[in-house]
Amino acid sequence: MPRVLHLLLLVFAATISPVLHAVDTEEQPGVGALDPDYAAGRKAIEARNWNAAIKPFSSAALRGPDNADLQNYLGFSYRKLGQLEPAFKHCQRTLALSYPRSPSLVRPFPINKNQV
Repeated sequence: MPRVLHLLLLVFAATISPVLHAVDTEEQPGVGALDPDYAAGRKAIEARNWNAAIKPFSSAALRGPDNADLQNYLGFSYRKLGQLEPAFKHCQRTLALSYPRSPSLVRPFPINKNQV
């Protein structure tokens, strides 16, 4: 039984790992050099200034609404501020853009928001 539990935990960790580290990876590296708002948002994230990150990322997202990296950074910033509704909205959008052929990943699911 412990071996099965260990295997299940390993599979779960491998499945969730990309989502947990999503802020450290970009699907479109180099975009920051092209968009000053994107670069300013990244700088604010690196400084852990979540409020300062939202405005430039939101501006950049108006020009590039299908950029999964922007949606991810917005969701991350809102989550760090404790604003879970917009955080979930942007995270759902990130998943929809990142995994368009996997509708089960973007289907709304019940979450106890107090546990996030």
